[in-house]
Amino acid sequence: EITSRPGWSSGNSMVIMVSGTGTRIAESYNGEKPAAPKLIISYETYNTPTPTATHTLTATPLPPTATHTPTATPLPPTATHTPTDTPLPPTATHTPTGTPLPPTATHAPTATHTLTATVTALPTSTFAVTPSPTKTASNTPLPTNTATLTPEPTKTRTPTPTFTRTPTHTLIPSSTPEVTAAPDLIFSDGFESGDLSAWSSSVTNNGNLSVSIPSALEGSYGLQVKIANNNPLYVSDDRPVSEPRYQARFYFDPNSLLMAKNNSFFILTGYAAKMTKPVLQIEMQYANTGYKIMVSALNDSSTYVNTGWFPVSDARHIIALDWQAATSSGTNNGKLVLWIDGIQMASLVGIDSDTRRIDFVRLGAVTGIDKGTRGICYFDSFESRRQAMVIP
Repeated sequence: EITSRPGWSSGNSMVIMVSGTGTRIAESYNGEKPAAPKLIISYETYNTPTPTATHTLTATPLPPTATHTPTATPLPPTATHTPTDTPLPPTATHTPTGTPLPPTATHAPTATHTLTATVTALPTSTFAVTPSPTKTASNTPLPTNTATLTPEPTKTRTPTPTFTRTPTHTLIPSSTPEVTAAPDLIFSDGFESGDLSAWSSSVTNNGNLSVSIPSALEGSYGLQVKIANNNPLYVSDDRPVSEPRYQARFYFDPNSLLMAKNNSFFILTGYAAKMTKPVLQIEMQYANTGYKIMVSALNDSSTYVNTGWFPVSDARHIIALDWQAATSSGTNNGKLVLWIDGIQMASLVGIDSDTRRIDFVRLGAVTGIDKGTRGICYFDSFESRRQAMVIP
């Protein structure tokens, strides 16, 4: 009879007494005293309890998990994954390396958890199928695009109103007699070209009449008149054509021009064709009090009707005038108006001038230069009109 105590570890030894009936014969061994025979048995035990084999019981509930496959009945092809469970027994071949531990083969059921993962993925695929019907619904708005084609017929109607508007444009030529703004402007030049090319002709007196930057009263260039002798210096505009009304505006600066007392000369003159006597003229004079300006108009008796003298300082000024011949013989309604820097200085009316017209105009030191007048004066931004004069 052999008894042992549980929990003994490997390498421990125990003495087990063997009892029984019979005769014991004492023998000596190498001269030793005979003793009772003994049986010494050595053995090894394992602390891992065998009850671990109960894990096999946990594997038994796994077959019920296979019941999830019925939920995936609409996808029989995916059920082909179930054969993957059959290869799991071969994984138990690792157990021969540790034959004393057959219970370790129970870890194979852990691989069965992979089956649960595959089963959960199957329902997700079913949800992916449900959105596809909604895409078919997105095709339904396409008929709304066909509705956008309906406005095209309305576009076909729009050309018809445009044809009805074109006659209104044809009315514009009928109103052109009223729109005489373009012919109203006779001539305009601010000398910005840098030369005298805009004018019909010029008398420069050996270059003493020129365009320069220092003489600019507006813009970048102006007309410089250098009086070095009594010879005339001027530019001429021949664009007026027998004008019964003539309006002019220009900038003027005496520029400290040296003039003896009561010396004078004409800075603008207007002539009729084949006449040497001006119909219209502006005269500048120097008196004890400074520079002065006067405007004159020639009547049918070849005498001048004059305004008074009006002072101008040694600075830039804007000179403007409006001359108009009498409308007919005996009406005596000719007139002459003068503005200096936008202020009306004189207005002559009741002039008998129905036979007078203007055909060309000169600007500069035109005529009447005295010996006591020397120096430089400036002109700029000349403009002439027939009807609407812009008074600064």
